[in-house]
Amino acid sequence: MAVPVQQYLAVDGSPVELVERSPEPSPVLDRLARLAPWLRRTHVVAEDERLRVSGAFPHGEITFWGPVAGRQLEPFVELLRALATREVDYDTPATPGRLAELTRSVALGVGVSSQCPYCPSVAAAALRIACAGPRVDVVIARADLGLFGDVRAVPTIRVDGVVRRTGPTSEWQLVELVTA
Repeated sequence: MAVPVQQYLAVDGSPVELVERSPEPSPVLDRLARLAPWLRRTHVVAEDERLRVSGAFPHGEITFWGPVAGRQLEPFVELLRALATREVDYDTPATPGRLAELTRSVALGVGVSSQCPYCPSVAAAALRIACAGPRVDVVIARADLGLFGDVRAVPTIRVDGVVRRTGPTSEWQLVELVTA
């Protein structure tokens, strides 16, 4: 059974900061900020839409290019709750341990579409990976709006700027890509 967003975000949590760059403040982010008292939001007027998300514990840099909309709302809300509660629901308990072995920083990018059936699960997995520690920076980019370069299929996964995979990808497959 699905839990309503209002109930899902009704948790005691550490502050989560959102820095939104866009022509206008997002009504979706307005609504979420009203539902979660621990959510802090800053809006900066800018042409290119970007959203930077940060929590109170060490994690990778998390940025969304383009509006968070459609099927991308679910992984975004899951991220907010995980950052607020420090409770990340990894697909496998080995994920944080394997990522702790990283000795270098890695850029993980996922090109998505707001209506893609596989994009939410891949985006959610990438966002959980960013929560595992400070070495993996994640960008979720709206490829359907031309914000991720030349993309032929979604989701498209780039590691350090190089396309490594397209299509459905599990959390552990992403871990293997960023630790290779």
